[in-house]
Amino acid sequence: MKNILLPVLFCFLMLTGCSLLGLKKTTVVTSYYRTKEILAVIHRKGDMRHGSAVKYYKNGNVMEEAAYKENKKDGVNNSYFENGNIKLEKVYSQGILVSLREYDKDGNLIKEETYEGEEEE
Repeated sequence: MKNILLPVLFCFLMLTGCSLLGLKKTTVVTSYYRTKEILAVIHRKGDMRHGSAVKYYKNGNVMEEAAYKENKKDGVNNSYFENGNIKLEKVYSQGILVSLREYDKDGNLIKEETYEGEEEE
């Protein structure tokens, strides 16, 4: 009986998202345009964004890539023009905007700024 109980308990905890232990299940939410192209892919932990979030143009090119940690932007977050060239590069630390680089449609750097303790969103 003991030999069966441990694997059964393990499977139960994995299937329930370990909610009995206070751990939250990580899920991936995919949304679509009405015409069936992928609009966004967002990683969530419970009811919070946690991990990567990617939005797409209808042509399939990436519109925006963001990194989240417990519902706050954390790390490098990029926005792109529809032609695929980078538009904005923002760096966050626990939801606080640290730096920003802005580019024109040809990929030329047109603006670069650093910030101290400015929370965005």
